[in-house]
Amino acid sequence: MPAPLFEKGQSGNPSGRPKMPEELREAFRAAGPKALATLVNILDGGNNAKPSDQVRAAEVLLNRGYGMPVQAIEAEIADLRPIVFAPVLGKLMESDK
Repeated sequence: MPAPLFEKGQSGNPSGRPKMPEELREAFRAAGPKALATLVNILDGGNNAKPSDQVRAAEVLLNRGYGMPVQAIEAEIADLRPIVFAPVLGKLMESDK
């Protein structure tokens, strides 16, 4: 087995994601109204939009306007290991005093 690239607990990207250049961000934001108008046009059936294109445009608009829908996850957790949480709870209880 090859040696790991990073030591345990070491981040593979310690300085984080590089920031987008401000000029590029401004260019994207300037195109925003046109992109929104295009989505609304597709939603309304413009440019012979197929029903699948209209549904996708509606999804994009709703997700941007209201946020992504909450996704339910079903899980069965048999062992909560309360002993693991005891030190954390103790510190929380001490900080409340």
